Amino acid sequence: MDVLKGAVEDFDTQQTALDLSLKDALSAVDTAFSRLDDAVRSYGKQQKEIERIKVLLEEVESNNMIQYEQSLEFRAKLALMKQRLERLKEAKPRTGSLLLRLTLGKVNVKVWKKSERVQMKLEYNSFKRQSTYVYLLLPIIQIFATFIGFDWRTSALIRLISVAHQVWLLYFYVSLSIRENILQVNGSNIQDWWIYHHYLSMCLTALFLLFPDGLVLRRIFYVSNWLLLWQAGTMIVQNNYQDRRHYVRTALGKATDIDPSTSETLVEKPTDLKLLLPFLFVTYFLQLAFSMWLLIYFVLLPNQTWAFRLHCLLMTSILAWLSIGNAQTTYSVIRKKQRPRLTMNLRRTS
Repeated sequence: MDVLKGAVEDFDTQQTALDLSLKDALSAVDTAFSRLDDAVRSYGKQQKEIERIKVLLEEVESNNMIQYEQSLEFRAKLALMKQRLERLKEAKPRTGSLLLRLTLGKVNVKVWKKSERVQMKLEYNSFKRQSTYVYLLLPIIQIFATFIGFDWRTSALIRLISVAHQVWLLYFYVSLSIRENILQVNGSNIQDWWIYHHYLSMCLTALFLLFPDGLVLRRIFYVSNWLLLWQAGTMIVQNNYQDRRHYVRTALGKATDIDPSTSETLVEKPTDLKLLLPFLFVTYFLQLAFSMWLLIYFVLLPNQTWAFRLHCLLMTSILAWLSIGNAQTTYSVIRKKQRPRLTMNLRRTS
């Protein structure tokens, strides 16, 4: 009995100390965020002050009231002041993109704890990596079903799997978009195009889901499964390459802990791209070819309403946009990465 009473008293003493520690910590956090809010509210005032100083400097320069060296010194100080003010701007609460405001409301999605920002990035990479195998599995199931005797034109099972496939793709693209927007708000260097890419993919998937059932839709799904199968294989190759290069980029200081492995890792080591780049550009070509096939197929369909043709035109336009945008963005990244290397080679030869 004495042992039991002693254990309860010890627990109570320890828990009381923990409660006080928690209360003090929460109070300190609240005080720190209040001070942060006060500092952030001063951003507008400081920005106006910088503009006033800039006007004063230009006025002094125009009246020849300052020497050239002093003018350069003041301009250097002004540039430094702007950099310091930008750091204050980065501390402002952020609600993010329209998508975040529509899904989460007008709430602050900026995360201050470094470990939580890193965890967000890790969860994003994990979700993308695991989803790639689902992306691969779903078209394989549908293609396999046709080989074992299910007719893609009439089979209710294949139709059910196709709808489930599109619903999952919609979830996949929405989830990626939300995660990428939050990562970008918190300092990640995700290129805007890849977020827009997922917006367009969401719209395309919604158009597929709204397309009237029939032989036309089932033929589209049957052909698109082969394209999705190729894309999934390309994504697996790309993910493996980017994950490897991202570790090196982080170690070299070219990427931060919050940056996910994206197409920015291209051309970090050109010898590794002999396999990846052909996969990527063949994928973009196949996307464009599929959009052209859809356009020709839709045009040749007789006796269709204007609403049906508009639906079809939107689908083909988004597919072509995705293909051209992906190719252009990847090519621009390659050019951006190669430019410093070409400059170094020229210096060596000169």
